[in-house]
Amino acid sequence: MTRKISELTKAEEERALELHRKCIFINCLDATSLFVFDNDLLDRAIKQGGVTAANKTVVGSELQTQKYSRMTMDLSAVYKKFADYHLFFDDYSHRVIQVLHAEDIKRAKKEGKYGIIMGLQGAVPGGGVNNMEHIANVKALHTLGLRIYQLSYNYRSVLADGCVEKADAGLSELGRQVVEYCNKIGIVVDLSHVGYTSTMETIEISKQPVIFSHANAYALYPIPRNKKDDQIKALAKKGGVIGVVGYVSCVSAKDEPTIEDLLDHLDYIVKLVGPDYVGIGLDYPEHYDISPEWKTLSAEVFSPAYGKVGITPGHQKMKAMIVKGLSSFAEFPNITRGLVARGYSDKDIEKILGLNFLRVFEQVWK
Repeated sequence: MTRKISELTKAEEERALELHRKCIFINCLDATSLFVFDNDLLDRAIKQGGVTAANKTVVGSELQTQKYSRMTMDLSAVYKKFADYHLFFDDYSHRVIQVLHAEDIKRAKKEGKYGIIMGLQGAVPGGGVNNMEHIANVKALHTLGLRIYQLSYNYRSVLADGCVEKADAGLSELGRQVVEYCNKIGIVVDLSHVGYTSTMETIEISKQPVIFSHANAYALYPIPRNKKDDQIKALAKKGGVIGVVGYVSCVSAKDEPTIEDLLDHLDYIVKLVGPDYVGIGLDYPEHYDISPEWKTLSAEVFSPAYGKVGITPGHQKMKAMIVKGLSSFAEFPNITRGLVARGYSDKDIEKILGLNFLRVFEQVWK
């Protein structure tokens, strides 16, 4: 019978907290908007959450401030957002490290800083009217720090069909060229929101491991956004990693999914492919709890990715739309508590918290 976090002994609690303190912890999808980052938030993330590094979607749905711009779907906005992040890196150089190489994650851990991996969820909007122009923009963004590139976001892009496209047409010719180019220059290909056929084709043709930065097991919750057993097995066979996601609508149709429901997905994937191919990609959105407009937008726009149930009214009422038990950075150690409660060894916990993704980054970013 599966033990719960609340059933930990005092000794197990101490072991879990010590493990969480010493391990490299990579959150392979952090959805927190740039505009809310400040010293207080960084304290919560580093000191309370124990986060070493996070994959940040540079261009995403966020509010506008005087300093950092709102996302719009055009190429100039993409470059503006990358510029915003570089301004941020300058402003917070005492707290933040821009992650360009795997060694930067290790340095962030050593120095007690927050490593930011710059990523994109979806093809570069307006990224080129021909293949050479699109690839030139990928090269330019790599120079600016792009290290994780997702080929589509739910819907069809110029590169690949997303997970809600009924045609499920797979990779375009440009998509194939971009995968090859990412392999060549050192960008991790992300398939979290990508369709079934595009996912399987990418895994097949990629010469490097690819990732599902944030996805769960379709077998436990069969929605378009989650990954089927054969996809997870193919990913693992290529050396890739799947980060289990705490965004409630990927976890369960329950009105209030909990961290125990999330850990059920992790357990299932570990039993399917082993502990070397599982990580954490919470899609934790610190700013969503102060943005009811975003919750309404998510229910209207994103629901097709979450099947017939969609984003329920119960989900929308939850703080940050993240599973109960992970609704603040301070609760992130509950992941390690849960892994201890479920009988994972220290070695496997260390892999799941960060070393599995770190292995992929070391291989691809070289």
